[in-house]
Amino acid sequence: AVPFAGTFDGQGYTITGLFQVGAARRMGLFDTTSGATVQNVKVQKSYFRLNEAGDVNLCVNSAVIGYGINTTVKNVSSNAFLANGGVMGGMIGQAQGTTNIENCWFSGEMNGAWGNVRAGGMVGMGNASGTTINITNCLFTGRGSATFNTNAYVGGIIGIGNYSNTLNIKNTLVAGNLNGAAFKGTNVSAIGWLPGGGKTTVENVYVTNEAYKNSDGTSVATVGGKIKTGTVVSVAQ
Repeated sequence: AVPFAGTFDGQGYTITGLFQVGAARRMGLFDTTSGATVQNVKVQKSYFRLNEAGDVNLCVNSAVIGYGINTTVKNVSSNAFLANGGVMGGMIGQAQGTTNIENCWFSGEMNGAWGNVRAGGMVGMGNASGTTINITNCLFTGRGSATFNTNAYVGGIIGIGNYSNTLNIKNTLVAGNLNGAAFKGTNVSAIGWLPGGGKTTVENVYVTNEAYKNSDGTSVATVGGKIKTGTVVSVAQ
């Protein structure tokens, strides 16, 4: 499909009842965007489910944008249900290039039932090196889970930052419910995982400590309380 490359202004309207189910595809209000802006819209009471996990550049799932290239999302909210394997994000499934997410709220559910899940309240996964993701004034009050998974990453903000991604997160609250599967290799946190080479800076970011669990059932040590302003989050090994 040809990526949407314009400005979509929902003018505060609500879109309801979207229903997408399929295999090996990009899902969302927009499946792919490039150089686009999506703003001032609510996506509510909608359902998106991938029936298989495969190429992370293809199997991406979101309430708003499946695959976003140099895209801005602002003043958008959703309580959609995102299901099954692959990459999924409340606002953008997979982000490439410079991505800006501002004044957004995800209160829906991300349910990774199998496959190598990368799920994030705002962004599921950053694409290859050179991608910068800026998240400002956002809120996650939804649910995220990975069940019967290994090598799964679930984050209230971002599921996984790719190698050499730059992540800038400011004035953001993670107050939802995240749970990992009882399997080794499942990672649950505000940011699911940062591989070597990535850099994340946070400013005025707060994470509650309710119901955040590692794969062995223990609480995630890095959540609960305000993350110190200016902190550069260490790279997971």
